[in-house]
Order: sequence, then structure tokens, then C-alpha cells
Amino acid sequence: MTNMNSKFPSFSSDALASSWLGDSTNGFIEQRLNSSNFHIQKPYNLPVCDRYSFENGVHKLWVYSTDEPLSRNSPTKPRTEILIRR
Repeated sequence: MTNMNSKFPSFSSDALASSWLGDSTNGFIEQRLNSSNFHIQKPYNLPVCDRYSFENGVHKLWVYSTDEPLSRNSPTKPRTEILIRR
């Protein structure tokens, strides 16, 4: 049964809930994004501004099912991503 005031389903045991949910940040390191450490991957036939914006501190990316892949010969489906470099 789901508690309507919670993001997650109710469990009979908090221990069960914490082991199931875990720490979603485990293994990640905090890194600031700037133009020197990230690259926008987007459909090969569109400019970055057609699939990415940065306004008021928020990075926004979007993709449409009709978009082309990242490169002309790519077997992947449409996508727009931020590639983060270390």
C-alpha cells in the first residue's frame, strides 16, 4: 500500500526500505559543470541550441522520437546527453 504523503511505497520495516532504496549517490563524486569538463551530445544534424539550454542555473536537454542519432551511421536511437569529463 502506498502512503500518499510519501515519495516511496510504505514498508513494514524501515530496515527493508533502506536496504532496498540504498544510497543513490554511492560511487559518484561531486563535480561542478563548466564548458571545460562537459560536452553536449545531440542529434548530428542539429545545433546544440535546438536541444540544450542553460537558464537560471538549470541545464535543460530534450529529445524527440523523430530526432536523428548522435552520428550519421550510429545504430543508437535518438538522445541528447551531457558527457561529463573528469
